[in-house]
Amino acid sequence: MNNLATQSPSASDLANDLDFMVGDHISGICNSSLAKINSQNHCAHFVSHALNIHKKGTADCKTFTYKDKHNPAVKSSFIRVNELFNNCKKRGKWDQATTCDSYRLIFATRESNIDSAKTPPVMQDHPVKHIGIYHNGYVWHYSNTLRQVKKDLLAEWINTFTRVYADKKNPENEVVFYYGIFN
Repeated sequence: MNNLATQSPSASDLANDLDFMVGDHISGICNSSLAKINSQNHCAHFVSHALNIHKKGTADCKTFTYKDKHNPAVKSSFIRVNELFNNCKKRGKWDQATTCDSYRLIFATRESNIDSAKTPPVMQDHPVKHIGIYHNGYVWHYSNTLRQVKKDLLAEWINTFTRVYADKKNPENEVVFYYGIFN
């Protein structure tokens, strides 16, 4: 049995909640010690808190420090993109995602970071990866550069990460996009 905990808000409620978070620093969303460290990557951290997704046994913000681990006010959430991806019930290439009215996760990484020989595909631990929440043509994500939640049009998000994650040393190692669905 999977011990993954999620709360599934309606798509319209989620979009409103996410819009309210645009411009927020991660420390306004999570009160853990990790949220105060700007040098950390917070994209998975944000997504996990925004969707109330957590799983025992994964790296999380609650167990980052002893103090946080014993603080009931700190809520546990994923902090690694690949752990979120690999725990999605359904996942695959972005262009193969079925149309739906709900939200889904969107992942950007390099092709070499995905083991597509496995079914479903598995994302390796690699620093070149990012995650957002897609709904109705928009992607909400945490910009580690700007240190805030952003809302981008899907095409803008894809263009940004295609450019930023391009492998200049190995151009054949293309930037790829995947989707993930928890429930």
